[in-house]
Amino acid sequence: MRTTANVTCRSNLATRQQVRRWMRSAVGYYENATLLVEAADEEFDLPDGGLDNETHWVWDEAVDAIMSLEDHQ
Repeated sequence: MRTTANVTCRSNLATRQQVRRWMRSAVGYYENATLLVEAADEEFDLPDGGLDNETHWVWDEAVDAIMSLEDHQ
């Protein structure tokens, strides 16, 4: 993270596609969407507010990954 002119800038934010790909490969290791999102936050530089905002796309991706896993079992 770098600060320029009193503005904090997060560099290298993860894209939705990167997070989706990772979640689909890792979903089997986590018991629920919350744990999957928390792990993704550790793995990636997620956009601010994703963990605290239930309407953020990161939650949609976690649920989709879980549903995809369940469809293939």
